[in-house]
Amino acid sequence: MKDEARFSERRIITVLAVDIVDSTRHIATCDPDDAQAFYDRCFEQVRRAVARAGGTLVSYSGDGGIATFGWPKTLEHHADSACVAAWEIQGFSGRAAGPDGEAVAFRVGVHSGLVALRKIRRGGRPRLDTVGATVNIAAKLQQSATPGGVVLSGQAARLCRASLKLTPHRDLPKFIATKTEAFRLDARPEQNNDDDLANRYRLPIVGRGVQLAVLNNLLPTGGDTSSVALIGEAGIGKSRLAAALVAGALAGGTRVIAFFGDAQKRTTPFAAARSLIEGLLPPTGKSSRKGLKAV
Repeated sequence: MKDEARFSERRIITVLAVDIVDSTRHIATCDPDDAQAFYDRCFEQVRRAVARAGGTLVSYSGDGGIATFGWPKTLEHHADSACVAAWEIQGFSGRAAGPDGEAVAFRVGVHSGLVALRKIRRGGRPRLDTVGATVNIAAKLQQSATPGGVVLSGQAARLCRASLKLTPHRDLPKFIATKTEAFRLDARPEQNNDDDLANRYRLPIVGRGVQLAVLNNLLPTGGDTSSVALIGEAGIGKSRLAAALVAGALAGGTRVIAFFGDAQKRTTPFAAARSLIEGLLPPTGKSSRKGLKAV
């Protein structure tokens, strides 16, 4: 029976490629069942690190595997999450021994870019499939890493919002050396405070002055409290506008409580968010509900 494609899409995601260093040496003299058990143990550790960071181990065969961040589960900070997972995977290097008694180490490569993605059924089982140069480049970066090392592309580094400690990596395969900058990841990414909306964007907002002025007029004064909802289609810049509003409010000494709804293609009713925020606001002696506005 032919493979059944469940859906196909194109999306910019981050791909993590991982490989067990010198795996043949580890299993050269052991029984095939013991070799398979060794691989399973290694990739269970990889799967856990990937899952904790919000990614998915979409495939692994023998001593290598591919994980995706940003698909099939939507993930806003997919490059940051992949770097966190890569660093955590390397935390296992040297901590366990293979069947030959030697320490186990991993190589990891991370690259962000456009990938063709689909869910298919093969042999009666669902499978996630990824196609494109992004996957191949991640694999080549992994091959160029030192044992226990992480190499990420310039594309992935530029998408990261966390602070990264990087060293330029020169030893790249020839076919990607002219198109892809690469860096060694030298420390665990320093995560920014995701609860602080003002820290999510590094560049000043442009061309939204009128909208920002309307929102600024809704900010409370004289000890009053209020909450504001920005409602609109995805991709029109609601989060960017809210970030600019929060930055201005904080600069003016206003206390801000930010509520983040569900990012998984579902909606959180404003009334529910309003009730939660009201419970956090101090009493003012007035009906706080009366002052709530939506724009």
